[in-house]
Amino acid sequence: RAEKALEYLLRDDSGSHYGHFWHLHHKTLGQRERAIRRGDIWRGTPAKRLPSNFIETVGIECALWPHLYWCVDMTETYVRSQDARRLQRRRREQQEDGEEDLDAGEQQSSRQSAKASFLAKAHSALIGYNSDPLLLHFVYDLWLFTTIGGAKNSAGTGGVREALAAKPYSPELWRTYHTALVDLQRQIGWPSLFITIAPYEWSFPYHQWLQDELTKSLRARLDAPVAETLHLAHVLSQAVKGLLTGANEGMQAKREHVFTSGEGPGKVRHWVARLEFQDGKRKRHVYRNNQFYHGRGTVHVHILLWLSDMHAMDLSAKIRADIPGESEPEMRDLVIGSQLDYTSSGWPMREEPTEVTEKEQQLKLHHPREAFEKYCYLPKFSSSFAAELLNNEASDFSLARRVLADYHPLQPEMVLQLAMQQHPQFICPATVRKFVVPVPWQKEMPQLVQYYMTSTWRRDNMSLLDFLRKSGNNGQISQKYRRMHSHRKIGMPLNDWINVHPAEGKTLVASVMYAHTNDRHYGQWLLLNVPFRNIDELWHPQADRLPENLKYLGLCVLHRRRFWRDPQRIRAELEKEARRET
Repeated sequence: RAEKALEYLLRDDSGSHYGHFWHLHHKTLGQRERAIRRGDIWRGTPAKRLPSNFIETVGIECALWPHLYWCVDMTETYVRSQDARRLQRRRREQQEDGEEDLDAGEQQSSRQSAKASFLAKAHSALIGYNSDPLLLHFVYDLWLFTTIGGAKNSAGTGGVREALAAKPYSPELWRTYHTALVDLQRQIGWPSLFITIAPYEWSFPYHQWLQDELTKSLRARLDAPVAETLHLAHVLSQAVKGLLTGANEGMQAKREHVFTSGEGPGKVRHWVARLEFQDGKRKRHVYRNNQFYHGRGTVHVHILLWLSDMHAMDLSAKIRADIPGESEPEMRDLVIGSQLDYTSSGWPMREEPTEVTEKEQQLKLHHPREAFEKYCYLPKFSSSFAAELLNNEASDFSLARRVLADYHPLQPEMVLQLAMQQHPQFICPATVRKFVVPVPWQKEMPQLVQYYMTSTWRRDNMSLLDFLRKSGNNGQISQKYRRMHSHRKIGMPLNDWINVHPAEGKTLVASVMYAHTNDRHYGQWLLLNVPFRNIDELWHPQADRLPENLKYLGLCVLHRRRFWRDPQRIRAELEKEARRET
């Protein structure tokens, strides 16, 4: 059967590129053998490696996985080569070389994605794409090589950081989400609870389709990284949206979830979740450098919850910090068997019963000495990014090759980076709006600031920051607030209501600003927080007396004297930015 398969694959009409790589392989072996006979190299000399960009060769999957890619049209490299942007670039190069464009009469091409093509196969009924770790590594490296090189070329004279700002492996993306969370804290205050859900794959319930693939491919758990990671990510995301918060994918919120209140007013006001991966930072007696992972890479989720009227939720029956007694043997075994800590718990000891203080809305758990000394699950964060991504001087090839060599995520992280569209690692019901804050009088104001200055629905006392939280891309009132006004049947006119209604975290403004040590940061703060109809209204006559390196800070003090002369208010503002030393 193998000989018949080889005979078929070597045929010119098979549709596969297997024969091309087969002949290339034997040609290379023949050249090496002749070099050994001539005495140019020793027989034990390591074979020369192909260049890194050989990974882009169309149809190479036919040679590596002929049982999964029996036709070149199925390969991810072929799909990548048919992208409209690449075809257009190829036609332009042919025209510059004086070659005739033979495809000019064909229908217009569309954008193609090797990443989407692979994920479609992984979700299909065909078995094999989920369980081959080398195939996953190949697709991930191909995608990483393509996106980094493409970002470097598209950036031109600009920075690579901006070109890669939307990629899941970029530090800039997570900086944006962090800034958005800071804005959420400014809008609705501190979160009420921080929860971590960490699944145990060996006993985690698997869906029937996943069990069927493991059985038919003769694989055990953890041997189908693509399907298992997608399944875990989906279950964790739905547990956050349905079980914990009742968010129900943006539709009518569910009334039955963990933090629902039976008869009282308590409810989940807001929530944010992030899917992360075990990186082994708490592993003891193990040497670890910055770009190497020692953990299992298991997907887990961290959740921040904002609750209202916590005292009406009966949290003592839902959250516990003690070891269950002998009357609850199953729960006791789970806690003792899976929540052991090395030395002691990080949660403060408390012998009193669990309660919620009405004034501070603070949850105080019953956490006795027995639990304090021995048992607890402590959450941790893991983020590892390559500094090479910020190198603007490197070429596209050298940059991509360097990152491929130094960046070592484990398989679950690879899968979720590829599947970011379907399974985002940052889950939030609000809209994240990135805004690069301009500095007054340094360049022309962007369109959003122009919308703010000419807006007819906002009052003169509304700041630019508040305007960004309540407006859409065209400067009009956001659709979320329009729907809220209509759904609640508010008698006040929409334009009057939106000016007095506080922002409730519907839109999170991720403001990109200079560091606090740079005076231009205070110019950006001035623009965001001081209302104006014309940019010159932010100037103050006394600012002419200020030194140039303190001009914007002085304007902030002149316009908002009470805030900038009150250390407590400044401290509170910095604490909301998660500044450790304030």
